[in-house]
Amino acid sequence: MIAIAVVASLVVYDWVTGYIGGTTTTAGKAIQIQSFAPMTATSTLVIYVQNVGQGDVQIKQDQRVYVDSNLVTISAANPTPTSWPLTIPVGQTVGLTVPLPTGYIAGDKLNIKVTTTDGSFMTITGT
Repeated sequence: MIAIAVVASLVVYDWVTGYIGGTTTTAGKAIQIQSFAPMTATSTLVIYVQNVGQGDVQIKQDQRVYVDSNLVTISAANPTPTSWPLTIPVGQTVGLTVPLPTGYIAGDKLNIKVTTTDGSFMTITGT
């Protein structure tokens, strides 16, 4: 019985250390959508994205933002990048302006996904 308990604890230890090690490796770069604001007067949506990871992240202008599962092109960013892809330093927040979905009415629920060039992403749903 003691041998079985020792072997079981070694297996659990090996699994936990492997899981934690893998999680730490993939968590090095991360983003968070702080908020978003639909601008119905201009038919645009401003998405505020913060780099909460351990290294700079990049976002491409035409391949990284989805609104209601539709890929959209970023029409502007604040601060304005000197070139694309847009680099977001650690701890910094940027505002990404994208078009609102066709037929959007104030108060409609939106599903937004922002993805970085290294594959980190965040999805948020709200009104």
